[in-house]
Amino acid sequence: MSALLEVDGLSVTFRSRRGETRAVDGFGYTLEAGETLGIVGESGSGKSVAHLGILGLLPSSARVEASRLTFAGRDLLTLREDERRKLRGREMAIVFQDPMSALNPLLPIGLQLSEVLEVHENATRRDARRRAAAALGEVGISDPEARLDVCPHEMSGGMRQRVGIAMALLCRPKLLVADEPTTALDVTIQAQVLDLLRDLQKKHGTAIAFITHSLGEVAGLCDRVLVMYAGRVVESAGVDALFSNPLHPYTRGLLASVPRIDGDVSRPLRAIPGSPASLVRTSTSCAFALRCALAEDRCGSARPALESHQSPDPAHRAACFRAGVPDPAESAP
Repeated sequence: MSALLEVDGLSVTFRSRRGETRAVDGFGYTLEAGETLGIVGESGSGKSVAHLGILGLLPSSARVEASRLTFAGRDLLTLREDERRKLRGREMAIVFQDPMSALNPLLPIGLQLSEVLEVHENATRRDARRRAAAALGEVGISDPEARLDVCPHEMSGGMRQRVGIAMALLCRPKLLVADEPTTALDVTIQAQVLDLLRDLQKKHGTAIAFITHSLGEVAGLCDRVLVMYAGRVVESAGVDALFSNPLHPYTRGLLASVPRIDGDVSRPLRAIPGSPASLVRTSTSCAFALRCALAEDRCGSARPALESHQSPDPAHRAACFRAGVPDPAESAP
């Protein structure tokens, strides 16, 4: 039985007057129903662009190519735009990073929610409004009937994010892309949003692609993790394997930059030197080489493949010639 979502060799190239820029190169994974995959990496690593390409939400200036891109057995690359539009919202949905810009500031919440059901399920206006209120109640918004007549600017950031989640889940999609759904929320609301996603997934069996900067959120929510750098996957593993035995120097740098409650407070947090490579500069070298303390001559002339290395997790893969070799700075006092 095939996976719900299969992505292989995905690339996204943007065209402009200055030429072409490749933002995603060779991206891929499989996602099963009911599974949560975390996608992490610095800003500009291609996390969101890759998934907007999968959903068909990029502008016409973007060229999306892939060796394989299927959803529930259907080839997304050969679907007509009207066929793909029917999938979005109904079987594939997204929670955008900024709910204030994703929601229309001039229209009441109820109208925006009802429209989804009227378009995708031909629901009557009365039935759509009833189901919209039920959806708001399901995501923990009190007095949902009254909230239907409220505009987005009258709600807090946490409530707007809940509305975005409710909108995405109205048609019970098989796949949910959660694009940094906790950004700009306080810690308490972040925890509530994550609990909400976890509960809704258990209830409906939704597969979730969870895009985030927070490794803590990944540890608490996801089954597997992809680490992205400069448009490429540099490490993939189950959550436990990644946190207990990170193989790629970039992954270890990300983990070392996170404060630990059991850590030595007298030691400063480690930082990854240099600036993120936000674009794929070349396909014949390691994009992380300029920032890596373990880089060798071959790192600048050959691109390491994403492959298995010595790890208890057979699915643990890293794109590094020196995967698993400790960074000298890790043992420095």
